[in-house]
Amino acid sequence: MYVSNTSEPMPRRLLGKSHNQVFESDRGKSLVSIGAYALMPNHFHILMQEVNEGGIAKFMQRVGIGY
Repeated sequence: MYVSNTSEPMPRRLLGKSHNQVFESDRGKSLVSIGAYALMPNHFHILMQEVNEGGIAKFMQRVGIGY
């Protein structure tokens, strides 16, 4: 979810990167503000607030593809 919450294009290669490298990368502006989440094997729940117009739709598209 951290990588998906950006207005920038998603990085193509995350394999082999440490957590620190991922969290230190510049993501640009956030699409949503996440209050809480629950990840299940076949679905997820997210409590979020839109930060930029159209942010929820774009964020959900990115998370859905990645999950």
